[in-house]
Amino acid sequence: ILISTQVEIAELGAANDFNEGGTASLGAARMASEGGEEVMMAQVRTASVDLVASEVFGADATIDFLKIDVEGVEIPALRSSLELLGRGGVRDASVEFGPAKRWAESEQHGVAGANPAAAVDVLHKIDAAGYDAYLTWGRFCVPPLNATGELADEAFARECQLELVKSGLPHPCRKEVARLVARGSV
Repeated sequence: ILISTQVEIAELGAANDFNEGGTASLGAARMASEGGEEVMMAQVRTASVDLVASEVFGADATIDFLKIDVEGVEIPALRSSLELLGRGGVRDASVEFGPAKRWAESEQHGVAGANPAAAVDVLHKIDAAGYDAYLTWGRFCVPPLNATGELADEAFARECQLELVKSGLPHPCRKEVARLVARGSV
């Protein structure tokens, strides 16, 4: 089962990319080859994060750690977890996030809602659900939204991790982000 925004049957394409260790992408049906490489297509069942969590752990369970690494469709995957997050069903989460150019590639392959505007919308909903969010890479932390409420430049510049933690719980980024905000750096 692949995670998607809804339960459906979708096309899954997988190519052997020796530099990346192999890749897979979910979206509308595509040609059987990309860039001269043959792409194997298969129909697979998809399900939302909320549905899988409910079926596997129970409707009221709390998940200690949720990891999402879905190569460019993290915004739809996050959207599919809003019910779970809205009830406080995740303590901590880490999501491979960006760069934003990868979202445009996902939309070209038929994945709706993988764009910067959708990311801002989902991040506001995550904040309203009571989670603190941080973009991290290496030892650096910044808020995912800048002071004007737009997506932080880092989401366009590099692949980051989006760290989510229930408000009030400790996180290594909390002090660093508070210091940046106090200095007016973000």
